[in-house]
Amino acid sequence: MKIYTTPVYPAWSENIARDYFKQTEESMPKNMLYIGDGRNMSDVSRSREQIDLLKQTRMSKLKKWGFNPQQIVLNQYIKGNKKELFRKLSKFDSVFVDGGNTFDLAKFLKLTSIDCWIEYNRDNPDFIYMGYSSGVTALSGNLTGIENFDSPYTGRFGYELSAGLDNRSGLGITENTMIMQHKDSQSVAENGRMRGEMIDETIAIRNERGLQTIAVEDGKMFEWDLVTNEKNMISYPQDDQRKRNLRVEDYQI
Repeated sequence: MKIYTTPVYPAWSENIARDYFKQTEESMPKNMLYIGDGRNMSDVSRSREQIDLLKQTRMSKLKKWGFNPQQIVLNQYIKGNKKELFRKLSKFDSVFVDGGNTFDLAKFLKLTSIDCWIEYNRDNPDFIYMGYSSGVTALSGNLTGIENFDSPYTGRFGYELSAGLDNRSGLGITENTMIMQHKDSQSVAENGRMRGEMIDETIAIRNERGLQTIAVEDGKMFEWDLVTNEKNMISYPQDDQRKRNLRVEDYQI
């Protein structure tokens, strides 16, 4: 499985994904499951119509990058037929997980058994996992410090569904925790503080405790091949004012 973080800020940074995937378009997976449920659960500052528009905009961009994004109504599988869900998932060779509250998103992916499907594809070299913000952070098993900007106790799933789930753990797919929006100066967190400032504090907390963290700055895209463990940071060189030549740098922790 290859993991990609998708940049959003500054606006031109989305072209990094466009240009990068154009280079490998012929060998790319085509059928992509788009999971935007984190937006529905956590984006309380927007109306349902605004959230739907945001999700449609995301899917439109994924199409421009060469993917064929589709949605499944996953809520019905929290207590539903998992065999039916896995049958539907069998046609997808890639997934995009959008942002939201990291802890709620991790719980949702566990309750719907999407985490099992992701784990099943972990050793598949052709499977692509893309995510934005909490969509990649939730992959880690250790979410220590993430409560600095996301609440682990929102109660959105109620006691019955949450029983047996660790409020503070992610999916456990990756050992290192990826945190996006590092040095972000535009986004506001749930508590009203600037998200980038709180993320920088979180990274400092994790470093003090010796926890491995991959901090992805805005304007860059991180690539992690879980089969080979190769890690790359992809960006435009600072002197490339026209944003035409991608730079792929080996990333070492």
